[in-house]
Amino acid sequence: MPSQSKNKNKPWGDARMKKFLFTLLVLLICSSTFFAYENADYLLRILNLEAATETVTFKNISENSDEFNSVTDLHYQQQKAVYNTNGTIENNRIIDYNLTIAFSGQKINITCQTEGNKVTYETGTDSGEITANEEIFILDNNIIWLWQLVYDYYKVEKPTVMTVFIPQLLVKNLTDTYTLEFEKTTELEGIRSIFFKLNNQSGMFKVNEDEQVIMMMMSGVVMERVE
Repeated sequence: MPSQSKNKNKPWGDARMKKFLFTLLVLLICSSTFFAYENADYLLRILNLEAATETVTFKNISENSDEFNSVTDLHYQQQKAVYNTNGTIENNRIIDYNLTIAFSGQKINITCQTEGNKVTYETGTDSGEITANEEIFILDNNIIWLWQLVYDYYKVEKPTVMTVFIPQLLVKNLTDTYTLEFEKTTELEGIRSIFFKLNNQSGMFKVNEDEQVIMMMMSGVVMERVE
């Protein structure tokens, strides 16, 4: 009798196990794609005039690491320049960052590496190390796609304040870090608006239901994701 009862219950146990394994597989698939970086195109406008276009691509190299390449073409009034970035992202933070700025027949190269609360940098004329009390996040704030990275980090870590370093300011020999403070979040019709201050300048970015930063506005500058 006990053996008959065991055989009778076995199919039900198999069914439950299959359902569990299927659910686990779906969760694993969702987890692996939720944090995947997407190739994207962006547009930057200043006072409603087109000022720059940008393209970024990514390549996954390990479970928590991705390589990135971006090109930003600045063409605002008499300002013309091309910004190229490449490097490595690890756990939603840039750990290696290479920036080349080409303008008026010149090229400026900047490289940075981050490790916790430390940044080491090198330009064509200088090199050094920067430390802060908190973990440092690289944010060249006029490289548009980096705001997606800010949001990806924010949604996971939920910081109220981030310490950021702006590599482009090395051109002016500025090695300060700055405070990015998140103030509030609102939501309307599936669009989240996240309000912040960067070095006491107010700004806001909008995120759609696909977790894509579709717009960032600050000081008369509007950055948009192009579908």
